[in-house]
Amino acid sequence: MNYKLLFFSMPIVVIVLLSAFVTNHSNEYTLSEALAKKLISVQFYNNTKSSHYGQPIQLQVTNLKNYPVKLKVEKGSLIEPDLPQYQTIIISNDVQMPLAALQEKSSQLLYGFCVESYDAAPGSKKISYQLGKKAEPKVCSMVDFISKENLQGTYEGQNALWVLVNNQSLDDVIGFDTVSTRKLHKFMSKLTGKPMPPPPSKNDYKRNYYAIDYRPKRTIRGQVNLQGPRSNKVQIGLFDSANICVRELYVNNALPKGKQSVGYSFDASEYQNRIYYIKTMVDDVIIFHSRYDFKTGKIWMVERRF
Repeated sequence: MNYKLLFFSMPIVVIVLLSAFVTNHSNEYTLSEALAKKLISVQFYNNTKSSHYGQPIQLQVTNLKNYPVKLKVEKGSLIEPDLPQYQTIIISNDVQMPLAALQEKSSQLLYGFCVESYDAAPGSKKISYQLGKKAEPKVCSMVDFISKENLQGTYEGQNALWVLVNNQSLDDVIGFDTVSTRKLHKFMSKLTGKPMPPPPSKNDYKRNYYAIDYRPKRTIRGQVNLQGPRSNKVQIGLFDSANICVRELYVNNALPKGKQSVGYSFDASEYQNRIYYIKTMVDDVIIFHSRYDFKTGKIWMVERRF
């Protein structure tokens, strides 16, 4: 009797051990955990088709193990450039990446924001990045709120992060979406203890994108013709020579499908540099990229993608 019990218990033990082995390999690892355990190798690059507040980072991952690995890229992670003159990027939403055994160079575009307003964005120049540490708690809280409110890839979210890390006044959080800016003001007021800014006046060109009493000194207008098979998010921004957006010119989060013509207008006298770029983004991808000489008025297409 004892012999039979021993005989039947051994396969059960083996099955339990095998199950534990398989379960261990199916665990989810953060990017830093997987790197520390040497499960993966990674490469980070800037996404040359994105602005600094869209999907600015491209991640390539290779699974070094002969079993599947579940990978999690955590929001709040800092991605640091190899060249110090370029921006550090903070990842703004969590991403799961299931990797097959020995899978090579699985690619993922990551939503993020610049956290160094004084540095340049790479633009069309390809550079390498490295995984840094987690951002400080207040910055992570800001990113959590941006993710919760679905403000990834927005100029308002980018402004909010710059205001927080630079310790600026909350009235510097601006953008086309006035509902989102007020939500950001309220959250940041609680987070920082700073007072809520008053609503902008009717002639406040900087803060009020719908200023009806403002009289521009030098107006520049433009129009972009688009055609798509489905509804798209469309953004047009004015960028300086460091590839930093200095003003939103047009935003529509659900531009209808088919042929559409969208226009923009802004006061060029508010901007002191000679060269600026007007970039049109569809679903966070730059499709038109024009260079504008504010001194001569000359404008020409630098790049066109579609």
